[in-house]
Amino acid sequence: MRRDLGLIVTGVGISMFGASLIRLVLMVRLKDEGALVLAATMIAWIATARSAGLVLGTGIGGVLIEIVGERQAILVGAATYIVQALLLLLLRVDRDPRAENGNTRREKGAAMAGIRHLRSDRVIVVSIGGLAIVATCVTLINVADVFLILDVLQGGPVLVGWVYAVWMVGQVFGARTAGRFVGQRSMIRTLSWAGVTLGLAIFMPAAFAYTAVILVAFLFGGFANGMQMVARQALVRMRTPERLHGRAFAANDSVIRIAGVLGTLIGGFAVAGAGPQWAMGTAGVVAVLVGLGTLLMTREHKPARVAEATRAG
Repeated sequence: MRRDLGLIVTGVGISMFGASLIRLVLMVRLKDEGALVLAATMIAWIATARSAGLVLGTGIGGVLIEIVGERQAILVGAATYIVQALLLLLLRVDRDPRAENGNTRREKGAAMAGIRHLRSDRVIVVSIGGLAIVATCVTLINVADVFLILDVLQGGPVLVGWVYAVWMVGQVFGARTAGRFVGQRSMIRTLSWAGVTLGLAIFMPAAFAYTAVILVAFLFGGFANGMQMVARQALVRMRTPERLHGRAFAANDSVIRIAGVLGTLIGGFAVAGAGPQWAMGTAGVVAVLVGLGTLLMTREHKPARVAEATRAG
């Protein structure tokens, strides 16, 4: 019970930290293309740092468990969060966009303004909605791929580690690549084509159950996932007024995290009922179709400007 409570508290803290970090780093004024380039670059660096941290953390965590045991390794991980919190206290950068408009009064229903804004933008609704379905399919394989590796491929813990490692390495390169893109159209297309790529990365190991196939597929899957992370945040930023950035990012992250929870829950039933190959294959096909559908449904003759895309307050 205490362990479960600790995991819940940790999850809440990580979610709050993610939305706050993006908002803090993106305190740049959106006035010209240079600002767009800077914003996309910073988002890419954040995503790259996260992915690199996952790669290093996975390796270091395994070594720590062997040296000091599971309990002590968890305590070391908890200590890193404390160090991170202390380092953030050193930051002295702050700016309230509302003050620049001469209005710092808290409006009624302000907490839901981010959700209202995202819901009012058709492109964001379709893009993030499609991404949420793809995210559900991707998190489903967090359950299925382990059984595919252990039962179908007859692999062991080492192969499981290699598979997750290549995915994370792909994320690093994907995030850095997406940071070079500027403009709403490129971000929308990135989200769509990344969904298609992720679907293929899930489907191929299910259809062709070989070690080399799953390693190559997961490398490309991680690459597409890294591009998604950058494009998702950048697209919301480009189509959201500055005063709503924090609430829009929080709403955006909430949708994706809920999709992750659903994917994990569905994954257990899917693997138990149909087996890992059928579960992964079906999820891959769904992700490909959703990615293509999102690409067709988000076409715009002219990208919306932030001022035009804003009705929430």
